[in-house]
Amino acid sequence: MCDAFIYSTSTERASYIIECDALALSVLEQHLRRYKLRSAFQLSVASDQATVLAMWDDAETSLCAAPFVDSHHDSAPSVLLSSCLDTRHPHMGSRLLVRNTAEAWRDLPLLRSSVSINTMEQYTMRRMQLGVPEGVVDLGVAESIPLEANLDLMGGIHFHKGCYLGQELVARTHFTGVIRKRILPVRVKRAETGHPSPDGEESLAWPQPGSDIVDSQGKSIGKVRSALKGVGLAMLRLEHASKLDDQGHRLWYQAVPFGTEVPRLTNGWQVQAVWPSWWPQDTWRP
Repeated sequence: MCDAFIYSTSTERASYIIECDALALSVLEQHLRRYKLRSAFQLSVASDQATVLAMWDDAETSLCAAPFVDSHHDSAPSVLLSSCLDTRHPHMGSRLLVRNTAEAWRDLPLLRSSVSINTMEQYTMRRMQLGVPEGVVDLGVAESIPLEANLDLMGGIHFHKGCYLGQELVARTHFTGVIRKRILPVRVKRAETGHPSPDGEESLAWPQPGSDIVDSQGKSIGKVRSALKGVGLAMLRLEHASKLDDQGHRLWYQAVPFGTEVPRLTNGWQVQAVWPSWWPQDTWRP
């Protein structure tokens, strides 16, 4: 359906907040209401009540479980609703669920003094460099098999619990070990055309989501999911992503904008797969 984090927000009664991409909110809400049936729980949209903060420490080499908020401060409870470790990757740090109020934002100095404020762009680039897909742009809505989106490698699938929609397909794919494509981080560069960009201006935007990735014969081998400042994520066939040239480097492939005929493409972008070091060695078996 979509990727999500679930936070427990109360110790007295069962109360949870589900964090998902805003673009997937209506689809997820419709899905939950459809399968609510006669279950005794209430469901409401809380987008205006809470905000999510992602926090990490570049000096940490493992998951950091230390609290980012001074719990001894009298105002701390007014800021923090819940928190969790981002277990998708050891260097993704922690996620904090804070109240979306003027008072809460005023109290944010309660965060550790060593914490610096970064932008959404910095978070996105960090996530892409680590090979962590997220949201509708990277994953689509009910488009990817969870294993192709690496949810099995990021702790997002339990193979001994059920039931859920699509469990049979997910289990069969996992136990047969036949996964022919996955989302990988990629390097992005301008294609070698001999025609440099005008000074201070890019002649083309970064490869747009959905751009085809083609091999030297013009055959589609994947699609760009997102790209920014030389890095990105792409769904690639592992057979091609693992290929090396004569010098032992991974091959560069052309990213073709949607609706463009490959033989007529005179300028554009190239992508090169980056095999994540944290992936198990048997992730790809030819």
